[in-house]
Amino acid sequence: MFLMYRPNTNLGTGSISYMLERQARYIRQAVEVLARDPGGVLEIRAEVEQRYDDEMRRRLAGSAWAGCVSWYKSASGRTSSNWPGLVSEYSRRTATSSLADFQADAVWRESGVAERDTFLTSVQEVPTVVATRFLDNVQERWVR
Repeated sequence: MFLMYRPNTNLGTGSISYMLERQARYIRQAVEVLARDPGGVLEIRAEVEQRYDDEMRRRLAGSAWAGCVSWYKSASGRTSSNWPGLVSEYSRRTATSSLADFQADAVWRESGVAERDTFLTSVQEVPTVVATRFLDNVQERWVR
């Protein structure tokens, strides 16, 4: 599952709609990969997520948002809501998805996966059966 309007999406200038369109394009690419292997799962690799998080922390540390008290900062003082670069950089970085950044596993419905069985993402725990049903619906409706 993917999360839209996630951390590092807000802008000081620019259009949030544009950012969301870039996210939708990125997600569509992943769904197209999953459609080739119905029942499969893509999870971001932990080291890729950590590298990205470290980069965002470093870049935001010297930003205007880091030096003030505002809703942009968490209770611990971390600034994580804003994108630290230009919109054009965000567009370039989300233009293609690299399968090397993901752990790809096949989870077949025939394997007897129960609704209580889950896989853990960095955001929330999602029942695998629910994710599979969602992807099946996407495949049937939009991916041909």
